[in-house]
Amino acid sequence: MPSHLERQIERLKNEVIRLGTRAEESVQKSLRAMENRDMALAEQVIAEDRLIDELEMDLEEECLKLLALYQPVATDLRYIVSVLKINSDLENIGDQAKKIGRRVLSLCNQPAHGQVFERTKLIERASWSVKHCLDAMFNLDAELARKVIDAEAQVDELSEELAAQIQEAMSRAPKHIGSLLDELSICSHLEQIGDYTKKIAEDVVYMSEAKIIRHGGIHVPKHH
Repeated sequence: MPSHLERQIERLKNEVIRLGTRAEESVQKSLRAMENRDMALAEQVIAEDRLIDELEMDLEEECLKLLALYQPVATDLRYIVSVLKINSDLENIGDQAKKIGRRVLSLCNQPAHGQVFERTKLIERASWSVKHCLDAMFNLDAELARKVIDAEAQVDELSEELAAQIQEAMSRAPKHIGSLLDELSICSHLEQIGDYTKKIAEDVVYMSEAKIIRHGGIHVPKHH
């Protein structure tokens, strides 16, 4: 029969899945709003961010309660500490989606800049990273997590290419500087989403293998 702590950790897993699903949905909605200049959907993303914030706070409280009540060790401790960090990163992903939503509203309230940018690959890669960092977390799949970590470099490269396109457009069409700045900000938010997926993936490796792989190296704690 599972212990009380094991049951609480199982509940924790369900809650982090719920938060992760919400964050991913928010990202996808914000990207659809951007592609379709859909103000109603952008407003929905902004409004629903409050739910992500509430889930994040509840999950943090639950993690701290488990640490205080049970003083877990080894695998259980590693899991709870990792969930605390992942919890914050998921909330940050939701924040980036909300910021994209706000930029979409700003774009919709300005004259069209008429510029065409190649951002399909960036959107696809950022979306892939969100989906697969969550899959890695749900399944404690270190191999998939490492693929997400590797993919972050491509997100950076694609966002830099898009930023260069937008900056060039600014010099060609200075009268549209406001809307082009919105485009540049969206590019930055996508890059940051990639950064957070990498951090989540690094924590998944720690959860499953007790290896700390941040900062480009591998460190195995003495006590795990």
